[in-house]
Parts: sequence; structure tokens; C-alpha cells
Amino acid sequence: AQPLKHCPIAPMAVRAATVFGSQLLMTRLSIKESYFHMPPFTQPTFQERTQMAAKAKQAALKKLKAKKPLSPEVIAERKAAELAREQKQAIASEEKRAAFEKEKAERKAAKEKAKPKLALGLTETEKKAARDERYAARKKRKR
Repeated sequence: AQPLKHCPIAPMAVRAATVFGSQLLMTRLSIKESYFHMPPFTQPTFQERTQMAAKAKQAALKKLKAKKPLSPEVIAERKAAELAREQKQAIASEEKRAAFEKEKAERKAAKEKAKPKLALGLTETEKKAARDERYAARKKRKR
């Protein structure tokens, strides 16, 4: 009888698989089942967690110390880029606010224009034009 050399499991299981005949197949199945069985998860204790946290902290500090400090030229470039970005954002927000104010004024003017006029002293064509304006404003609001 030869042991199963291709099974990557514990030597005890390989020795148990050196049986002849039909039992060999059953042993192989049980070996594979035991190979794929995962051990249960165990929660780390408080001490283990604190040790892991301390190791991680030390690794982070070591990595930070290994980092080269920035040169003054690089710092100046970054500050200039940040200032340019802030100015660009301020200009964009100012343009947006101005566009909003303009649209608000246009809406207010359109609202004043669309207000119903007194029917006294208007001709039929003026009444029809006012009615058409109100209709168009109503359709515009619905969209």
C-alpha cells in the first residue's frame, strides 16, 4: 500500500488513507472533507487587540518617519495652486449668483407684465393680447 502523495493534508490523514480496496475511496472522500473544513472563528482578546493596534501604530509612525519632508518650493507651488483654485471658484460662484439675480429680475418683470390690466379703456385687440400673454405665461410656468 502506498500513501496518497498528492493530498496536501496532515501526515496522519495520509497514513489513514493507505487502506486497500473499496475503503480507499471512502477514506479519500473523508480526507477531502476534512481538508475543506474551516476551523471556527475565535474572537481576539482585549490584550491581542491592543497589541495589534500598537503594532499598527508603530508601523504607521515608521512609515511617516521614512517619508521625506517637503521642500519649500513644493509648498509654495501647492499654496499658489490652492490660491488660484480658490479664486477660480470665487469667480464662478459670483457669475452664478449674478446669473441668478438676472433671472430673478427677468421673472419679476415678466410677472409684472403678465398682471391683468384693467379692462377699462382697452380695445378688443389689447384685451386679446393681454389674454394671450397670460396664457403663454401660464403654459411657461407649467413646463
